[in-house]
Amino acid sequence: MAKTPVLSLQFISTVICLLSLSSFPPSLSLNVETQALLDFKSQLKDPLNVLGSWKESESPCEFSGITCDPLSGKVTAISFDNQSLSGVISPSISALESLMTLWLPSNAISGKLPDGLINCSKLKQLNLTGNKMVGVIPDLSSLRSLEILDLSENYFSGRFPTWVGNLTELLALGLGMNEYHVGEIPESIGNLKNLTWLFLAESYLRGEIPESIFELENLQTLDLSRNKISGQFPKINIQVAKAY
Repeated sequence: MAKTPVLSLQFISTVICLLSLSSFPPSLSLNVETQALLDFKSQLKDPLNVLGSWKESESPCEFSGITCDPLSGKVTAISFDNQSLSGVISPSISALESLMTLWLPSNAISGKLPDGLINCSKLKQLNLTGNKMVGVIPDLSSLRSLEILDLSENYFSGRFPTWVGNLTELLALGLGMNEYHVGEIPESIGNLKNLTWLFLAESYLRGEIPESIFELENLQTLDLSRNKISGQFPKINIQVAKAY
């Protein structure tokens, strides 16, 4: 009479463990991200209740305004355009290591931009235009994947951020309409060879326009209005389609 194979306890334990992992993806990082987002929410006033779905959850991917990677479940985007949000951006955002987009234009967010944002090393789009943010813009030059950086129409102060010349992947750069100290246009902006849109209006800039800016072959829109630009206008590359 044939004997029925007996599964070892170790084998059964291994199968159960694998099934558990397939049914319930690793939750440690998700719990960290959920808590980070709840902390983010706690620092904001939300009169339209657009953050109403942000509650304790195993995964933050069900939260409104949140996009997650379909494979890892990590948060890749936070997007709330013109939703009457006010308050400050919590430093907890630095825990979102897979964040690629932070899109919060046309709100009433105040306070300083957290230094810890540099921990979001995959960030490609940072748009905070049209808010009430203050203080010195932290050095974001380590965010080498940035393609869109728009911090215009706020109340940022201090020196004009010269480090932007290191963000060589930028396609769009908006730093205008802030309250910087009087300064000059950085020559290093000429390093941004992929730039198509450059908005530096009302930035307390003076002196001459660096010729390197007019060597940006992909530049389509350049706005340097309401500054104190002097000197001769450099030779214009014919690819520069619009200048204000």
